[in-house]
Amino acid sequence: MTASGLLLPTEPAEIPFSEDVRDWQVGFTEQSGQLQKANDDKAAAGRVMSECESMHREALGRATRPWWKFW
Repeated sequence: MTASGLLLPTEPAEIPFSEDVRDWQVGFTEQSGQLQKANDDKAAAGRVMSECESMHREALGRATRPWWKFW
């Protein structure tokens, strides 16, 4: 988990408890549209981070000298 919580799934939007249709339209638009975008961004950020860490481990493995080489 990162300090900012960026990679955590976004909580769903609250669905209103009212009789006004517009409130429901706004609630469901928020629920389906923005939530999907937010979760896609988090998945992409996680993939980028994973790839960078993998490349770093690979580069470190190639750059490490055996114990008997001093320079």
